[in-house]
Amino acid sequence: MRFIFLVANVFFSGALCVQAGDLGTVPDALKQDIGKAGQTINGQKPADVPDFHLPFDSSVPPELRAQMLDDMAFMASIQGQHDENYRPRASTMHKEIFGPVSGSFYLDFFLARTRKISFDPSDKDSFLSAHMYYGPRQLMLYKHYTHHTISQLDRLDCLIHEARHAERSDDPRFDGWQHSFCDIPFLDANKREVRACDDTLKGGYGVTAVMFNNIARFCTNCTEKVRRDAQLIADDDIKRVNNPDNRKFILQDIQSEDR
Repeated sequence: MRFIFLVANVFFSGALCVQAGDLGTVPDALKQDIGKAGQTINGQKPADVPDFHLPFDSSVPPELRAQMLDDMAFMASIQGQHDENYRPRASTMHKEIFGPVSGSFYLDFFLARTRKISFDPSDKDSFLSAHMYYGPRQLMLYKHYTHHTISQLDRLDCLIHEARHAERSDDPRFDGWQHSFCDIPFLDANKREVRACDDTLKGGYGVTAVMFNNIARFCTNCTEKVRRDAQLIADDDIKRVNNPDNRKFILQDIQSEDR
């Protein structure tokens, strides 16, 4: 069973949910952090995937910048199937949340919700988090981000998950898409119960379950191992959706296709 103990419990609050596509501008100081998209799947860069910028601040060490750029380049290179009429193949929820199965759309989702990426040198168990006290649309990296036991797909799973937490909304249900306690108590390293599941349909675990299931089903340039591992991530994430009706809805969605 896949499991990452290093993921932090997230608390978040604020206002205004950022819409996909609102990418803003990139300061000149950050322009050295340019990802060359699509160089890690089958060794080829898709022509329709643009280069991208990640908003690192000066606190992020070079090795963490390099790893995250490589991770995002991997994600940016993903290409999805089309049907006989050249319509993108994807589930209904996937199209509602991300659009087609496409690395450029996953980048839009992440960048629209992330304005600043910082580094916390403290020796915390987590490797990536979004907290209300960091500020709106800010992600915090820890040194464990490059830990050798964490796969690239697991890091991408957490990047999209935490980007969801970085959203702000006046509606408290969607203000950072806060976690709930799990039906089966989830304990941290100190044996304390933590909020590590979702009651909402499209919280951090719901969106990644949908994303990785669709990658497993419809990615055209992924290896068989990547597709297999993506399905394992999807299967694991959907178990963290507590509400039985929402879990059933996601399961029905990812077993179907929007035509």
